[in-house]
Amino acid sequence: LFISNRPDEVVFATRRLRSVSPGANVTFVSDAASLGDVAGATLRELFDVVIRSEEAMADIGRSESMGFRLQKLRGMRLTPYARTIYMDS
Repeated sequence: LFISNRPDEVVFATRRLRSVSPGANVTFVSDAASLGDVAGATLRELFDVVIRSEEAMADIGRSESMGFRLQKLRGMRLTPYARTIYMDS
């Protein structure tokens, strides 16, 4: 589960994860602008689930630091997996 507004870091980390664990399930939660920075083919290739934070957490502001921190915490509740590894940079 990646909850981030740094798509370059998420793509890099996901590629590294897939190199050692090709069957790992990966979910990316981010705002539309950050998701837009990742090519559609790359999104489909790397991530099993992509969640737009504006839709999943419409009540949280993303522009201020506290809003983004809250997004990370609430994003953990969106995990579709029994076990989740949370990585932060």
